[in-house]
Amino acid sequence: QQWAKQFDLNITNCLPATDWYRQRGLSCLYSPQGVYRPAGMQAPSSADFKYEFSFLGSIKPERKLIVERLGQAGININLFGAGWPNTQWVDDPNAVFRGTQINLGIGFASPSLSLTTVKGRDFECVGVGACYLTTYNWELPLHYELGKEILCYRSIEELVEMYSYYRRRPDDCLKIAQAAWRRCTAEHTWELRFRRIFREVGFRV
Repeated sequence: QQWAKQFDLNITNCLPATDWYRQRGLSCLYSPQGVYRPAGMQAPSSADFKYEFSFLGSIKPERKLIVERLGQAGININLFGAGWPNTQWVDDPNAVFRGTQINLGIGFASPSLSLTTVKGRDFECVGVGACYLTTYNWELPLHYELGKEILCYRSIEELVEMYSYYRRRPDDCLKIAQAAWRRCTAEHTWELRFRRIFREVGFRV
């Protein structure tokens, strides 16, 4: 509150936070993260995946707990990111996202195991044409059609159930990835995000 009033425009990726700003007479724009695609990247066209199930991200307590629970259920997952055993830095995350049949998302606001938040991964993974299975967040249906463009679980048990179903259906995963690509192309690129922000501050773009 001390600093927000010093700015002409405050930007948040948390929809409820917009009320906090406006109740104090402060300008605020809701703008989730976006997707950046390297030049020349095309929509996915093949269900020939390198990995069946992957998670890309550094180790954190809530992430470690979920991975351990998956292991107890007999589910192996390819781990990419700092802190996990036998892993290394990934120079090209998009190659992992697109090369994976089911990308695991963990949407908790660290270190909570109940409060979720919109994350950059909700756009950067989905937006490059990848099938993404993440924690349910009530804001995600504002951006995607659940079940067709993105998949969400509400519990470890539901995560196991959904993984077991979709791992046998790579073509369905490809269709979800293609639908996600189309949605993000139309609505969620960083260019579109910044054009809206520039219009908000008075530029004609």
